[in-house]
Amino acid sequence: MEGESTFSFYLAVHTGTNYQADDGSYEIAAGRLLAMLSLILGSRKNMDDLLSVKNYECSVIDLLAELDECSTGERELVARVSMTVVTKGKEKVDISKGLFSKLIRQHELAATWNSLKIAKRAI
Repeated sequence: MEGESTFSFYLAVHTGTNYQADDGSYEIAAGRLLAMLSLILGSRKNMDDLLSVKNYECSVIDLLAELDECSTGERELVARVSMTVVTKGKEKVDISKGLFSKLIRQHELAATWNSLKIAKRAI
């Protein structure tokens, strides 16, 4: 559509915690991690605060939790967020990694993970 711009972002939340897929702990932790991200990113106020523009038309967010194999042989729980934002006009959109990290660390479910690391990049 004329006058619209699309911007896409990738965010990752690394828990720094080793899980085994076969003992049931992974499913519980992955569910908590995805629930936390759904609550944070599902809030219009949070999205307004996170995005550098206020005139966005819509955002599409995909969430995925999986185990990443580390060089040590451990398997770290990681949540991956793919976000697409459509805006009116040509104004560039960015997402605040600092605020995203703060919202995650302040959430009660984040207390499960002491070594959280956040990654962000435009895609």
